[in-house]
Amino acid sequence: MCDKKRLEFEIENTFKHYPNFKYKLIRQGKYRFFAWVGEIYVDKKSYYLYIRFGASFPNVRPAVSLLDNRLEVEKIDTSHKDKYDNLCLYTSDGSENSWNKNYTIANVIEKTKVFIEKRLKGQDKDVHKTINNAVIDLTNEKKYVINFKWFPKKNGESGEIIFENKLDNENFNYAICIKDINDNIIEENVNPYFESISDNIITKKIKWICMKRESIYKILSIKNKKEFYSYIRKKQTLKSMLEDDIDEIIIFMSKEDKLFVKLGEKNEFSNIINIEKGMFFARNRNIIDVEKISNKKVTVFGVGSLGSKITEMLCRSGVENFTIVDYDQFAPENLSRHILTTKDLFLNKAIALKKRISSINPSAKVMPFSFNLFNYDELYLCVKDIISDSDLIICSTGDEESEYFLNDMMSDISKEKKIPCIYSGILGNGFGGRIHKVIIGETPCYKCIKLQQEKQPEIYKLFNENVFSQTNNYKLGIYSEPGIPGLDVDITIFAGIVVKMSLETLLEEKKIFKYNNYIWSNMEGWIFQEPFMLKNIKFSRVENCSSCEGAL
Repeated sequence: MCDKKRLEFEIENTFKHYPNFKYKLIRQGKYRFFAWVGEIYVDKKSYYLYIRFGASFPNVRPAVSLLDNRLEVEKIDTSHKDKYDNLCLYTSDGSENSWNKNYTIANVIEKTKVFIEKRLKGQDKDVHKTINNAVIDLTNEKKYVINFKWFPKKNGESGEIIFENKLDNENFNYAICIKDINDNIIEENVNPYFESISDNIITKKIKWICMKRESIYKILSIKNKKEFYSYIRKKQTLKSMLEDDIDEIIIFMSKEDKLFVKLGEKNEFSNIINIEKGMFFARNRNIIDVEKISNKKVTVFGVGSLGSKITEMLCRSGVENFTIVDYDQFAPENLSRHILTTKDLFLNKAIALKKRISSINPSAKVMPFSFNLFNYDELYLCVKDIISDSDLIICSTGDEESEYFLNDMMSDISKEKKIPCIYSGILGNGFGGRIHKVIIGETPCYKCIKLQQEKQPEIYKLFNENVFSQTNNYKLGIYSEPGIPGLDVDITIFAGIVVKMSLETLLEEKKIFKYNNYIWSNMEGWIFQEPFMLKNIKFSRVENCSSCEGAL
């Protein structure tokens, strides 16, 4: 539906800034469109601009086109141009240069003028230029990451880039040093992906050249090494590159466009990617406080099918500091519902998960522990230090003994620092899940919750009865041990609920979760009138609780 107040504002605001623009309401059968048409001036030349919105204005991106087409828009090398040659000034994903419903029509006009200026300077691309249907297929087998904003000053500059890699990870190469042709260091960088690793690190040197005025299409049309050398010989400023035999090269054409080329009988092309925090979390903007969440530290006990999903979702939400604890190996029976893959079989879950988190966000700092920290009394102080440094603890071990152990430790720590702890578990056969948020000193502790369950049969039944219902041959109940049956889809949904509560806790918000204890079900029955219900269960502190006595 159209936002009528916003439409009235846009009509008035556009006339205020661009009085020569006209507004039109267009009807095509049952469809309505809102359009602005007017003349703009760029470099003392006039262009007729047409901007059209659909009926759901302003929630969808506009169609923007130049009516006279003197810029020959149809020749622009972009995969975003539609059959009417509308300019791709925006997309709907929330990243940089994308459509945002808070943009005004005046913003659209200004962005179009910037686009025209770039087009007149020979930068024949829109802001979302991509390579589509290239002569040579791009391969995604290798990733070369440049994590700084350096860019060559002059067309024809050249040099070498030093990359770091790990022996067991061929697909991820991280730039740590850039040199010019005279071996002078231009810029150095720290590789966060390998910052805490000292073994099995290898380095690799690759030539680079700057070809600012070249189009990507021309580069991609060079099919093999012989043609590439022939092409370079025509460039006076680049002839020095041919002094050495080149097998791999990075070509800089603009700050946005960088290609890695492996030269051979058939050239292979891959994209050079920039991983910067602003870009990595672009689609989280205006949803959560990215800077605040990135500075938080989360400790996760138990990274099985539930804990691993929780950890990955938190990583993709912006958390960058993790401690993960799990002594278990990743086994074949875990494949059906764990985020790890066959490449990780028989590895420790915590160590393998660190690798996966780092591959998602190289800036993430992950400390894995591959043994049961709760089994050793002499490690008590070590575990206490680990937890005390955290902003949130998540316990998804599925093991009652470890949950009690953690609760006692949290009670001890609460005398100095109150840290929220979320206990989560899957119900029998993946029927649902239960979640308890505990802040000792402010809420009942985990032991209070368990004691209260035992004193109230109906509540106890919710969380402890092994088989409380049998419908259509499905037995439903609380887990009795880790590794209970359950579908990946149900565990994933519940993991999302845990993560939503975790994010609200880290951001100190209460938008969704007004209470601290919930039980969730994926189907109708028992106490649930509808499937996918989340029900609040109230608990209070138990008098003389041996864990939290004196903490409140």
